[in-house]
Amino acid sequence: MAPTVSPSALQRILAITAPIVLLQTALVACSTLLLPGLTLLLLPGAAPRRAFHFLAHYVQVAWLATATLLLRVCLGTHIVIHAPGGAERLLENFGPSWGDVLLASNHRTRLDWMFLWGLATVLGRLGGLKIVLKDALRKTPGFGWGTQCFGFPFMCRRDREKDLQTLRAAVELHGGNNGMLALLIFPEGTDLSKNSQAKDRAYAEKQGLPLYEQVLHPRSAGFATAWTEMVRVAQENVAPVPTLLDITVGYVDYIAGERPSEASVFASGRSCRKVHVLVERVAPPQNHDDAQECCRRLFDAKDQRLRAFYAPCGSGGLPDLTAFGEKPGLPLLNLPGVAKCLFA
Repeated sequence: MAPTVSPSALQRILAITAPIVLLQTALVACSTLLLPGLTLLLLPGAAPRRAFHFLAHYVQVAWLATATLLLRVCLGTHIVIHAPGGAERLLENFGPSWGDVLLASNHRTRLDWMFLWGLATVLGRLGGLKIVLKDALRKTPGFGWGTQCFGFPFMCRRDREKDLQTLRAAVELHGGNNGMLALLIFPEGTDLSKNSQAKDRAYAEKQGLPLYEQVLHPRSAGFATAWTEMVRVAQENVAPVPTLLDITVGYVDYIAGERPSEASVFASGRSCRKVHVLVERVAPPQNHDDAQECCRRLFDAKDQRLRAFYAPCGSGGLPDLTAFGEKPGLPLLNLPGVAKCLFA
């Protein structure tokens, strides 16, 4: 059983320090680099646009690498990467030949995307990472301004066709560039709150679908649109066929069942103790309908896996790591190339 002592004063100070440093660095990067760089987009020709994308790429790498390091140093959260056959084997085989990558993850908390910056670091795609976010985050000072410059797609969730077109535009802009794009999408559309679970259960009962405990039924249209557009863009640019990676995130909570939130993590210093990330390569869907069915199949399997992962927590125990595979995962900083990216 994990200890349940309250965070020390130092832990609380470090936890509060993390978002302050992130906000300050984001504001500095926006005001001194990104916002002045926007003037390049007013100039005619393709060269100024390429120059701005080059600038945004390296600002994104620097800021996300700093943020990933702060999560470890200030919050004390260990990120552990799992993969069939071992995380090192995944890295040995991964490279530009895999083409653009679509990352489909479950969405247990509002902070999932922060811990998946580490996965992008592992894959060497930190500069090409584009996270599908809610539109409300667009206006967040510093972070929202920066992610707009980075080209992250924002979903309004009120206009389905508009959101799907936003996904297509993001893939069109960033895809087909020698395997640089890593598009992270959360097909569930929202986090695993009690309210969203109640709505999902009512929807499942009405539609005659299986009842989930650890995930929500995915919105497969966005997933399928993103995938088919990535395939189309790759074909047009004579680029490698995109790769689909199924991402399952499991937490060792500060206290069993306590989902991490902005308040618990940054205000109270009660960050999750470990984040386990399982990465599995999936056979590429052949068309839009096949992609939708693939998405539903992936989340059905996620629910079964996460039920097994969290099963011991019901009696106060730690999660069952064997649910993520027989081979033990590797801590983020122990993986080849990660320390160089974070400390260079």
